[in-house]
Amino acid sequence: MSNLRHLAIFLVALPIFAMAQDATLDLADRTLISQFQANNADVLCSSKNSSLKEMRALLDPFIKGIDVANQASYPALAVAVYTAFPCPFSPLRPELRLSVKEDFIGNWLFPDTSMRLRHGPKSPAWRQTPGMPPIKCEGISFYDSGDYRVAQIRGDFSCPTENDMQAIRSLPKVSSWSVLPNGRVKISRTDVPAQFEEWEIYAVQVPFELFSIKFAVGDLVAYLRRQPGNEINAASTFRHLQKLK
Repeated sequence: MSNLRHLAIFLVALPIFAMAQDATLDLADRTLISQFQANNADVLCSSKNSSLKEMRALLDPFIKGIDVANQASYPALAVAVYTAFPCPFSPLRPELRLSVKEDFIGNWLFPDTSMRLRHGPKSPAWRQTPGMPPIKCEGISFYDSGDYRVAQIRGDFSCPTENDMQAIRSLPKVSSWSVLPNGRVKISRTDVPAQFEEWEIYAVQVPFELFSIKFAVGDLVAYLRRQPGNEINAASTFRHLQKLK
C-alpha cells in the first residue's frame, strides 16, 4: 500500500543496525531500535522528525519500574514500545484524553475520509479478500445498556446515518461493551464467546489536524489493543469516530 507510506516514516534497517551495536545505549534504547527495525510500518508508527532521544522520552512513561539493565526485561520493554507507538500516531498528545463512558455513548461514524488510517501502512490487514471491496466506512453504536453495534459499509453503498444505526438495534444482540479497570473498553460476543476486543478510546479536547484530516472537539480516536492472538498490546486497528446527529 505505497499510498499509505506518508502516514509513518520509520527508521531504516542499516542505520538502526549500526545504532543497535552502540555500547552507550541501554536495553530500552536497543529494544526501541530493534522493534522498529523488525516491524517497520506494520504496527509501529513514529513521526519523521523523531530522534532516538525524542522517541525514548515518549517511551519512558511506559517503562517505569522495568529494569533496563536486565536482559530478561526485553519482552516487557518490547510491549512498552508497542504501547507507546501505535499507528497512525501516538495518543500521548495534549489534544487527547482517555475517554469515559459519557464521551462515547451514542452513534458514531468512522468516515471514508479517515479510513486510510485504519491500519499501519504495511499492515497485512490491508489485504482484501478476493472479490470483496474494501471497507468504505463504519457505523459504531455504544448504548448505555451495554449494547454494541457495528455496521461496516463496502463498495458503493451509502455510509450509515443516525436512523440506520437505530434501525439495526432491532436485530438480535450479540455484542456488548464494558469498561475495564484500566479504562479500556472490552467488546464481548455471545455468538463467539472466545472472541473479544479491547479498545483504548480517547476524546479530542482540542482540535488538531494530521495527514490532512481534521479531528474536532468531541471526536474520538480508538486503538484496538488486544484480541485473540495479540497479547503484546500492538494496536492492530485505528478508528476516527465522528458523532452522528
